[in-house]
Amino acid sequence: MPELPEVETFARGLNLRLKGKRILDVLLFREKNIIGNPDEFKETLKGKKILRVSRRGKYLIFSLSEGYSFLSHLRMEGRWKKLPFDCPIDKHRILSMALDDNSRLDYVDTRKFGTLELKRNKDVFSTPPLSLLGPEPLDVDFETFKERIQTENKPVKEVLMDQTILAGIGNIYADESLYKAKIHPFEPAANLDDGELKTLYQAIRTILKLAISLRGSSVHSYVPTFETEPASMQERLLVYGRAHEPCEACGTPLTYTKLNGRGTTYCPICQKRKNAAFVLAITGPIHAGKSIAGLFLETQGFAHFDADMEVKKLYKQADIQRTMKEILGKKAIVKKQVNAPYLRDLFAKNPLKKKEWMDYLYPKLEEAYLSFYASNKNARGILLDVPLLLDSPFLNCPDAILLIDADIEARKQRLIDEGRDVENLMKINASYPLKQTKKIATFVIENNGGLDDFSNELNLLLRRIREAR
Repeated sequence: MPELPEVETFARGLNLRLKGKRILDVLLFREKNIIGNPDEFKETLKGKKILRVSRRGKYLIFSLSEGYSFLSHLRMEGRWKKLPFDCPIDKHRILSMALDDNSRLDYVDTRKFGTLELKRNKDVFSTPPLSLLGPEPLDVDFETFKERIQTENKPVKEVLMDQTILAGIGNIYADESLYKAKIHPFEPAANLDDGELKTLYQAIRTILKLAISLRGSSVHSYVPTFETEPASMQERLLVYGRAHEPCEACGTPLTYTKLNGRGTTYCPICQKRKNAAFVLAITGPIHAGKSIAGLFLETQGFAHFDADMEVKKLYKQADIQRTMKEILGKKAIVKKQVNAPYLRDLFAKNPLKKKEWMDYLYPKLEEAYLSFYASNKNARGILLDVPLLLDSPFLNCPDAILLIDADIEARKQRLIDEGRDVENLMKINASYPLKQTKKIATFVIENNGGLDDFSNELNLLLRRIREAR
């Protein structure tokens, strides 16, 4: 979705080319994009002169003669095009205006989410949607900015993207501003002190001004239609769109997660949570060395949340066992014990049953984790050990992900040395999503050598985390 710099670029280009032009006729091809009466919208625009095109938040404002305006919100992929009158028609055209200079102005929207709304000039800023918007981030003074941000207890990125608090900032420039200010996107806004807020205020202004000067960020489908040069802010982005690439400052792979469904990229080292333990998720295929790494980190002051152990505790509870029998069948519990072979077979044959059970179990497990986190937030760190990390809601919890890997032969030999059932255990582990995990892991340790080599790697990792924090 175009944000403040992109919409500002559109507004300037449109204003330069449309100011003083008269609308001779209007053709409407899709009425659903019009808020209000489509016929009134179309008929009112005919004969009006375009006085100027400006921006408020993410809205374009077309100010017309005779006391009217209309608002345009581009949403995901909306775009205005001024074309020769006889130019071929775009199949995604929503609206077309014939202008008095033998050109036409088309609104094209591939996704068809954009909106157009007719307004009386006197009502443009005093009625929704514009009356609901917060101040412009480039116009607001610091004291007002501080007052609006600091009173919110939600994650600061969520606050920055709330259009009623500040108008115009979206996913791209929220990520970039927080990275420049070295503030964690999940940090509650109310936790930020005056110094941090001042840094964030300046970061937002610097980045937005730079983005406007570079005609916005050409990501997804945005193109600055009226500019002779392409958008180039995307070449300056330090975190957005760079998930798992090295941080420009410290070299740590950037973390990608989601906040209220929106992709969020940040550096787990440079953007620290305040008064919170560093959460390191640990994952890896069977017998790669995850248990040894966990024991080592425990000795270094990390509190260890072991999801497998927590599940075993939950499975001993009578109410959990009752629900398990209801969802998975009476054979799931035998003599007040979980029937593990039955569950493995059921889940392998019926993935929907597995999902139904996980949908019930995960909230219980999350509740246990949140309680654990609250009790250990002053620890040196928290080790989050969830075997199926990629398939769990815990993927959004860690500051960083540590993948312990080892080649297949090394893992097999370790199982042989311990007298374990190599064939079955390796078969079970064959479904481990190693390629996908490598793509999202912050740190990867290849444990193919001896114990001393592995210990050295773990010590280097720990030193890196400590020095940066």
